[in-house]
Amino acid sequence: MEVMEFKKYIFLPGLNITVRKGTKWDIFQEPKFGILKSVDPDDPDQEQSGLFLASIPLHFVAIPNALLRLEHDPDCRTWFDLLREMERIYPDFDKDDEVTIVFFRPEEP
Repeated sequence: MEVMEFKKYIFLPGLNITVRKGTKWDIFQEPKFGILKSVDPDDPDQEQSGLFLASIPLHFVAIPNALLRLEHDPDCRTWFDLLREMERIYPDFDKDDEVTIVFFRPEEP
């Protein structure tokens, strides 16, 4: 079972996306259950089930702004805000890097 870690353990009800550097997470060609796990030092013990629906690899610059309304982190729902966060998480990140968008649904409480 896949475990996806989140530095910001915040989710929308229903469909969410997360953007990850590289293609490691381009593994969801069909829906698969997994675990959403917090790695937030202020809230480290949270985890819940989720359904990973699909993954799409593309270059960061090609992410459509409209898709970002599904971004799980409310601070990353514009292209420039997401770029700033990716540069914070990955110091060597460049806007031309390949990323993977993962579509998922957290388990409803």
